[in-house]
Amino acid sequence: MNEDNIKAKVQMGILKHVSEVFEAIVNPDKMNKYFITTSTGRMES
Repeated sequence: MNEDNIKAKVQMGILKHVSEVFEAIVNPDKMNKYFITTSTGRMES
C-alpha cells in the first residue's frame, strides 16, 4: 500500500448537555482535570 492512498476521518461527539460542556471549559476547577494544571480564575466573556 502506498502512503499517498491512506486516508482517515475522525469524528467525536460529546454526549453532554451544552451547558455542562461550557461549564467544564470556563471553570478552572473542572478544566484542570483535563489539560491545564493551574489557572488565574474563571474565564469570563
